[in-house]
Amino acid sequence: GSYYEKPGVMWGTDPNCAYAIYSDTHGSSWTHGEDVPMGGFKSLGEPQIVLFSPARRLAMFIRTVPSANPVQAKYHHSLSFSDTGGQTWTHPMQLEQLYTPSCDGSLLILPPRGGAQSYTFLAAAPTGDGAKYPEWRHNLTVFSADIEADGNLSSGSSWRPYTTIDRSFAGYSSMLSAVPEASNRVHVAYD
Repeated sequence: GSYYEKPGVMWGTDPNCAYAIYSDTHGSSWTHGEDVPMGGFKSLGEPQIVLFSPARRLAMFIRTVPSANPVQAKYHHSLSFSDTGGQTWTHPMQLEQLYTPSCDGSLLILPPRGGAQSYTFLAAAPTGDGAKYPEWRHNLTVFSADIEADGNLSSGSSWRPYTTIDRSFAGYSSMLSAVPEASNRVHVAYD
């Protein structure tokens, strides 16, 4: 099996880009994967990699900035997938419902349960403080969506707010499901 370091970001380059660093040698050597394709984005930042399926598909959750002027552009999160162990990635798919201030988020993927064919994706990110202060890191919210093994939304599914964890200043979250097969409990840590 491969080990994955927190994905990398080349800061200070124009544009910022995201990539995976992975090891097939139990950490004795590391390989720099190809950059995630920019698509229509000016910047890709603060990525997180999560193992997606038994076929060892990977999902990368990325904070993205559209190609428009970043001062006026809304930040979103996007998903990119790899079927090559992190060596190459698909063009990021922007998640329109996951508008976020300039702050990373976290992704957790729960396996299909009870005969379902789709995976439950949980994404946590601050959503701002309404129209007055949309860039403030407020309202840490968990969103959910049902995703098929090919990375597409299940029929009738969309990214929807599941719960708001903290309505005050909150950001930089991490999620964990210690025993996803035996429990519905999800842990969220944030600052």
